[in-house]
Amino acid sequence: MMPFLLPQLLILAVLLSLSAFFSGSEAAIFSLSKIEKRRLNSRHPKTSKVISSLLDHPRRTLITILIGNMVVNTMATTLVTTIAVHWLGPSGIGWTIAVFTFVLVITSELTPKVFAVNRNEWFSFFCAIPLDIFARLLFPIRRFVRWVTDAVLSFLVRERKTNADLVSESELKALARIGEEEGVLRPEEGEMIQNLINLGDRMIREIMTPRTDMIAFDIEEGREKLVALIRQYHFSYVPIYEKTLDNLIGVISTQEFMLDNQERLRELIAPPYYVPETKPIDELLEEFKDRGSRVAICVDEYGGTAGLVTSEDILEEIFGEFYDEYAKADPLVKMIGDGTFLVHGKINLNELNESLGISLSSETSETLNGWLYEQFGKIPKQHELLRWQGIEFRIKEMLPQRVLKVEIRKK
Repeated sequence: MMPFLLPQLLILAVLLSLSAFFSGSEAAIFSLSKIEKRRLNSRHPKTSKVISSLLDHPRRTLITILIGNMVVNTMATTLVTTIAVHWLGPSGIGWTIAVFTFVLVITSELTPKVFAVNRNEWFSFFCAIPLDIFARLLFPIRRFVRWVTDAVLSFLVRERKTNADLVSESELKALARIGEEEGVLRPEEGEMIQNLINLGDRMIREIMTPRTDMIAFDIEEGREKLVALIRQYHFSYVPIYEKTLDNLIGVISTQEFMLDNQERLRELIAPPYYVPETKPIDELLEEFKDRGSRVAICVDEYGGTAGLVTSEDILEEIFGEFYDEYAKADPLVKMIGDGTFLVHGKINLNELNESLGISLSSETSETLNGWLYEQFGKIPKQHELLRWQGIEFRIKEMLPQRVLKVEIRKK
């Protein structure tokens, strides 16, 4: 009897190992951070390309892993059942399967996944090429599985869209307004709903940081100057260019850059994601979600850099000014003394007039920033003072081409 059992136990061990391989592969590959992927790319460029291919086609990768896991687990369960019948008879099948299920979960699911997440770089390097080869071998089966899932999803999505079409945009706005009037929704909640519905009617250029206000960095200036720039402005992302802003290399996450201690600047730069400045905001939000991106470079009709937009900019349009990763968004108008206010340069003139009870006006400018340009006749410098009809305007903070903060004193 032992000669019969030994080969089956060896086969079972192989099947459990394959199951652990597939489970660990999923956990390792999909848990890689950007820094870990770049580190793999610098050490093992060929394998890194395979990993990138697996991550760029997550559906293909997941179907491959699920099919592999399903096949080996089914074979293992069948083998255990055969052994149980041979040694224990039909009466022992039930508890044998129960015990084996517990063993399978521990040895081929939980343990390999925990191990793979903790050693994801090593495990990804180990599993990427075999997994890619297996995916290619499974192409006909994957295609059939994808066809079935697409058919089911298309039916579900069509049903969802059909139901959604029963409520129009104007009806949603009316429902939000009624909810506010009836006290079901707080005013800020109703405003958020209205903002969300209106995203499709607005373009990116309305919320982007324009080119003149962008804080960007010339890669030729070196790492130390970039560190100083990040510490000065506390932005989440900084566009990186070479010689001119129209020659963008990409965008760097300031958080990743500051955490990286290996002084690798170019490796941390993500390729620029370009979008037209006329794209509706809701479409960009959907693209951010699908791509896993959080920042895009806006281009004008001639292909030149027009500005920068982040997911935080869109969320601010929905929820209002909020806390980003580093800094609290300042109010546009803040009283700092008796008759003295600290005002953001981007504030609309009408809003400023209403807040302070003054009467600034301009035929060409809509913001305080533009009005100050007209009054000074140039881009003002920090601490410059303007007196206008008994009101003092002192420049407190400047960006390279824009007034950031102004102290306004009413006498």
